[in-house]
Amino acid sequence: MVTNTFLTFRLGDVRLGIDATLVQEIVKLPEVSPIAEMPEYVMGIVNVRGKIIPVIDLNIRLGRPSPVYNLSDALLVLRQDTNLVAFIVNEVLEATELPATALDHIANLTEGVIIKHRLINTVAKTDSGLILLIDKNQLFHSYNSEIATELVATESKSDVNANSGQDKALATAAPQGMKDFFYGVSAPDQQEFRKRAQQLQKSLVTDEVSDSKALAVIKLATEYLAVELDSIEGFAKLAKFTQVPCCPNYILGCMNLRGDSFTVVDVSSLLNIHTAAGYVPSKVMLVKCEKYSLAVPIDDVDDIIHTSITAINKMPATFNSLEQKYLKGMVACWNKMLAVVDIAKLLDRDELVVCEDV
Repeated sequence: MVTNTFLTFRLGDVRLGIDATLVQEIVKLPEVSPIAEMPEYVMGIVNVRGKIIPVIDLNIRLGRPSPVYNLSDALLVLRQDTNLVAFIVNEVLEATELPATALDHIANLTEGVIIKHRLINTVAKTDSGLILLIDKNQLFHSYNSEIATELVATESKSDVNANSGQDKALATAAPQGMKDFFYGVSAPDQQEFRKRAQQLQKSLVTDEVSDSKALAVIKLATEYLAVELDSIEGFAKLAKFTQVPCCPNYILGCMNLRGDSFTVVDVSSLLNIHTAAGYVPSKVMLVKCEKYSLAVPIDDVDDIIHTSITAINKMPATFNSLEQKYLKGMVACWNKMLAVVDIAKLLDRDELVVCEDV
């Protein structure tokens, strides 16, 4: 059966999806610099490691009222060929494989919502409800016809400012008629949004750095950890799983996800991470090892960061709070040091093979 993988996300109370092959990275929402002479749904631009990327408010693009932006919102960065564009979303959910039989084309959305150029023309039927799918061709057609020309002019102005020694934001206030990014946002939250924007802009890692690594920052009980993104197949909500007898206590059981069976492995005990009584994680990190498919319960995926291999420092000799033999080193993130977990080594254990001869 032919399937396509979509990254699903939440926009208010609506679930949407986008072709997962377009997704370059996911970051916490930073401050967006407003820019004039753009379509009304383009909130402005962000500087992501030297790349100027237009930011689309999907609520406005879909004819919905735009809510106040929150620190819990995310920025979904998409790439098609050399074109980059970003969406503001409320929550990234999971990567989902959808067969062609689950997809239905629709002419218009209900409830009086008018879609300009039909950005959404397909709906996916799943066991957990409907998912509205964004037409990637229409998305980047809009980019090329409505955004790209103005963006080139903006980048030219940015280069002139850089050459003249000016290190200033492209804009400090929203042009007349545009929504203020900070409308309804508290002063402390405004400061955090600005801090995120500065961190994105100042990162020294670019697309051209050959030794760069993408790391997922995950929360597991009391710890924040980093895991190499290329060792992760995806993330999903923790579903009901079936307990398997005669297994070590860190093997919680088996769960079925989109027709595939995953062994649910609690790595907190393997890493010596303390969990409180009654602790129940809400998500799983999907990892496909050479021998089997595993689901690792976690609390959340907080960020995707890029760093160079040389920026991953060796573990200090005095560091003993986690099981060091499963750690690759330490990396700086959010003004703190995070342990980088060697998830492949951690999960490549003979103990994970369940012996059925009992």
